[in-house]
Amino acid sequence: NLLCDRALLGCYVEEKHQVEMKTLEQAAKEVFGDRRLRRRQRRRMRAEPRMFPLLARRWLAPAAAAIAVMFAAYLWMPMPLELFRQAEDNVARAGKGQPGEAALPAAAPVSAAKAPIAMPEASLPPLSWAALIQAAHGEAEAYRALFRRWNLQESRPGEERMGYTPCGFAARSQLDCWHKRGSFRELQRLNRPVLLKLVSEEGGLFYAALLEINGNRLHLGLGEREMEVSRADLERRWTEEFTVLWRRPSGFVRTLRPGDKSNFTAWVEERLFRFEGRKVSSGRSLVYDFSLSNRVRALQRRCGLRVDGLVGRRTIIAINGLTEDVPMLAKIFNRRCARRLNV
Repeated sequence: NLLCDRALLGCYVEEKHQVEMKTLEQAAKEVFGDRRLRRRQRRRMRAEPRMFPLLARRWLAPAAAAIAVMFAAYLWMPMPLELFRQAEDNVARAGKGQPGEAALPAAAPVSAAKAPIAMPEASLPPLSWAALIQAAHGEAEAYRALFRRWNLQESRPGEERMGYTPCGFAARSQLDCWHKRGSFRELQRLNRPVLLKLVSEEGGLFYAALLEINGNRLHLGLGEREMEVSRADLERRWTEEFTVLWRRPSGFVRTLRPGDKSNFTAWVEERLFRFEGRKVSSGRSLVYDFSLSNRVRALQRRCGLRVDGLVGRRTIIAINGLTEDVPMLAKIFNRRCARRLNV
């Protein structure tokens, strides 16, 4: 069932009506894992110098995180009033030279009425590679971090609900999931926060959201926690598979090609007029003509896209980035693309 579901999803992503062998093989790799990829990832990770033994890296961070949670929970528990009064009486007895039960230091008497106990805020353990690898609901929490960057809040992210899927929730919020494989350069071109599929040294799959790129430093997210890693450290673990959220325009059904007649043509023309700082012309045609396709080519050229005049998902994502307030991995990637088009 999982294999068929993923194969049909791949067929949808590729805009095909029949599952081909290539799509089925890719679906099998995603569901059952790519053994060759895992072996290659393990070899790359073993080639890197290690600062700590494997056992320490495997258990030290989880143990420290568990201790931090237990300590925070202990501090968070309020002291019962009767015990507090008993401790105060013991302090008074100690001051008079009388025996008490585990008396507090006499030099620091405390009044419950005048000095209430300070309640430290409970904090989540810091995010680390070990925490990412061992996250029980890693994919759901990675999607949650992605949704937070889009200012979307689920009622209870990650819980098992009948018929709930992260991409279904995204669709109800006018966003689409695009599952694909590509290089780091592809992430930079799309310039949107993405969900990454990663692999551990032992070959286990885990997930994280790539939220921001700042030079060679990358910000990963899981739920409400974030961590900073180097690009090299990430690429050693990344399977080159990712999911990007994008806003599908009204009327978009398939890639727009020169000569097509579609209501989607009006959206493309209106967005280009808006970006170019020109007034929208009246009596617009629904035909995607030569003049409009030339303007799309100019935008594609400046944005580092394939210059073909076709309006598909990549071009739509670029147009949305120029005409809407959407989250981006880095503003610097949009500088050249954002220059005015001289058409």
